[in-house]
Amino acid sequence: MSALTVGHDPGQSWDDLVQRWDEMEWPGGSIEECTDAETCLPAAVAELVVEVTSRKNARHDRVSKPAAYAFAGIPLHLLVDRWAPEGPTATLYGEPQGDVHRPLAVAKFGELLTIPAPFDLVIDTGEFPET
Repeated sequence: MSALTVGHDPGQSWDDLVQRWDEMEWPGGSIEECTDAETCLPAAVAELVVEVTSRKNARHDRVSKPAAYAFAGIPLHLLVDRWAPEGPTATLYGEPQGDVHRPLAVAKFGELLTIPAPFDLVIDTGEFPET
């Protein structure tokens, strides 16, 4: 499985990071970690990003990162949020415009979530651990 990794340099804003994605061959933060062209992907070819919130960084995972993914033009973003205020949810975002993705579907843990083409799959969020 390939993954896009991003650095967490406190002096670097996500806007700077995304601009660096546009200017570099590899996504910012993975340029040193990821040197094998067969296992690393530029952000421009990613079809889906999956983010799992952490309790400590939940706001960052819900706001800053999704804006960066949308700005990079990644078509789909799945946010798995065990710490959502309304209870654990999985939210699929898409149709990026600027730094915003539109919510396409929301599933509370235990419900099914459909991921559209090119994936065409159904995720049973009941399989996600709640703790």
